[in-house]
Amino acid sequence: MDWCRRLQYRVATLAIMAAAMVMAACNSAAAPTATPPAPTTRAAPTPAPAADGGGAAATTVPLDPAIVAKLDRIEAAVRRERGLGSATPERRFMTWLELQQYVAQQFGEEDAVRLRAFQRLRVLYGVLKETDNLEELTKRQLSQGILGFFDEDTGALRLVSDGAGVGLVEEFTHALQQARFDLKSRSDAFDTDEFLSDAEAAFSALVEGDASLSANLYAQSNMNIGALQRAIEAQASKQDDFPHVLQATLDFPYRDGLSFATSLYTVGRGWSGVDAAYARPPASTEQVLHLEKYVENEAPLAVDWADVPAALPPGWRKVDAGVSGELGWRVLLGAHLTASAANVAAAGWGGDRYIFLEGPGGALLYVASQRWDTAKDATEFAAAYAGFLRRQRAQVQPAPPGGVSAILNGGLHEVRVQGARVLITVTTDATLAAGVAALSPPFSG
Repeated sequence: MDWCRRLQYRVATLAIMAAAMVMAACNSAAAPTATPPAPTTRAAPTPAPAADGGGAAATTVPLDPAIVAKLDRIEAAVRRERGLGSATPERRFMTWLELQQYVAQQFGEEDAVRLRAFQRLRVLYGVLKETDNLEELTKRQLSQGILGFFDEDTGALRLVSDGAGVGLVEEFTHALQQARFDLKSRSDAFDTDEFLSDAEAAFSALVEGDASLSANLYAQSNMNIGALQRAIEAQASKQDDFPHVLQATLDFPYRDGLSFATSLYTVGRGWSGVDAAYARPPASTEQVLHLEKYVENEAPLAVDWADVPAALPPGWRKVDAGVSGELGWRVLLGAHLTASAANVAAAGWGGDRYIFLEGPGGALLYVASQRWDTAKDATEFAAAYAGFLRRQRAQVQPAPPGGVSAILNGGLHEVRVQGARVLITVTTDATLAAGVAALSPPFSG
């Protein structure tokens, strides 16, 4: 969807979302199916031990030899099941508090500045409240349910000293993936082009879906599923609720990634089907959400893009730019429409680009240029966006060509439709909208 999504995935890569992963296993059949169950809410971690504060360095907590032996058995079982080689990553143990502090340290000052701008934009959209603190919400969300993570920079597994167990399966699978497919180099490549943001989310879904499937298969063969399910449900009942845009975005690589990986596993009759996807990863979240589009290699459509910053007066700065993808528009609309309506409206996505800027006095400008598979898809999306605004009691007015405009939460929302193309402008400065349209083909004519 945007830089916030990339930040979530960057930090969430550190976190084992163990409850969601195991809950899917609890509800699965003995063998993977083409349509795995959606994960439940993730369980909250147990309180951090009071004795071991400190930073992110590995702790000297004494380890029960039985835990070490259990980890050895888990790693051996995953090696046999996943079949990606014999990588043996170093284990570094931490307390709950140290691990949560490590996650918090992944947020730099620049992240905080951008999060504040994104918070204001999401208030304009009506998907966050003015009283919400996006930075604190994101940190809290990513700190719940953590058991450990695979550190791509050091090649080590960082594990909670008193919580290591089934959660190791997913992160150990990441270690095997790194050894075979070099995840770090692939992740670094996404940083070179901001317009690879949707492709990055799709790749995250492949990686996390693969690891979740590995954990599911391990759980089916090695765990008392009934007892585990009851324990996870008890923990999940204590978990915080998070705004839809945060939770649905973070769920994607685990829930939809698991469905994608399971389908590849089923069609390919085993792990070879999943392994082959690393040679041709999904190019968009659309390909993850619709397997047939991945099979047919339906690439995103190119989008003509205007130089919006060059046309603005001095004092404007770019906060972010990228590709929202089908996932981004589905998540946005789903904040106020039913899941079914949002999914239908976002289907037919062909390609998009967006830019988000902040100007003098805190003015905001967000511009998205979309291409849809057909003119009908474009019209249906514009109608759904109008419904999204109306559900928030905005006064929606027709706006040529074929679009709508409305004032919501102090911002102008303008949608223009021309054939299979849609231009969306959201801004606190209504004088900018016409100028943006004049820059943007085919609306400039």
